[in-house]
Amino acid sequence: MAGRDFIVCLMVVLACSPGGGSTTEGSTTDETAGTLPTSGSGADTTDTTGAPEGSAFAELDDFYEECGPPMKPFCVNLECGDDASSKYVAMLVEEIQAAGAADRIRMTDADLHPDTNQFLYDLQAQVGWFRYWNPSQIDTSDSDDEIRADFRNTVDLLLEDLPASVIPREDVVMAASSCVGLTYDGCSGHTTPTTVYVIRETGDPCNGGTTDEIHINVATGETTCTPDATVSCGAAK
Repeated sequence: MAGRDFIVCLMVVLACSPGGGSTTEGSTTDETAGTLPTSGSGADTTDTTGAPEGSAFAELDDFYEECGPPMKPFCVNLECGDDASSKYVAMLVEEIQAAGAADRIRMTDADLHPDTNQFLYDLQAQVGWFRYWNPSQIDTSDSDDEIRADFRNTVDLLLEDLPASVIPREDVVMAASSCVGLTYDGCSGHTTPTTVYVIRETGDPCNGGTTDEIHINVATGETTCTPDATVSCGAAK
């Protein structure tokens, strides 16, 4: 499944990434950064998937289309259910709606494994232009009440971590550029609900190459730029 392959690749990259660095401030303008539609316009986007009125997701799906999964959803909410998994999909969508979070959180993939009693699912969160992917799973051998409580807890924790607002995307583009010319591609590196991580590897960073990186807090604008960072390669070997 493409969504699962993506997280494995990301984990390999992060396993070979360094820590530490210096704090810098990003700039605020970039005419080449691309144009995003205005989110939260209030247009009625209610449909049979369980999406709310005025959801910003639909307005930005076209923008994230070329990014591919996980930024591009495999499915949306109730669309993700088949005969075997529809029960769990419906329960999760109900908990998202009950939390009043349907304009910020939605389900974008579901995969039931009866042989291991596992239900794997993806949540996608969005604040403004910023989109974050959160893979999760439950044990289907638990009772329905336990499963519903697990879904509710996952949604609540994600809501707690989401910022109220984010800085303009152009600020992220410029902050990356100001850190030894790094490039934010608009699709990858959304590693936490508030973080964009941009990395550039020259050669093999575990064998004499170099790594440049920047962490950008999309809630505060704070950046940590680390040129020619020290790399720990033990986990990657």
